[in-house]
Amino acid sequence: MIHVPPPYGSGYITLTVTGDERWTTATYCIDECALIKGLRADTTYRFRVSAINQFGQSPFSWASIEIRTKKKGLTTRYDLDLRLEVV
Repeated sequence: MIHVPPPYGSGYITLTVTGDERWTTATYCIDECALIKGLRADTTYRFRVSAINQFGQSPFSWASIEIRTKKKGLTTRYDLDLRLEVV
């Protein structure tokens, strides 16, 4: 997942399983990309980000498009470049 990092700070990436109202912190990052591990096979997720800097934490971005993970055992490789901007 690629996002635009804050110039002086870090951020959180949260995720939710489609249909679930609860958002869970997937990772805390200081770079412009993050590898989210532990996702379930053949499951649809949405992601959002929030920046943290010397002024505090921003509101979360709009949720991403729905992203489905591969079915278990599928060998096809997909590269996804998802760019989210924190406003």
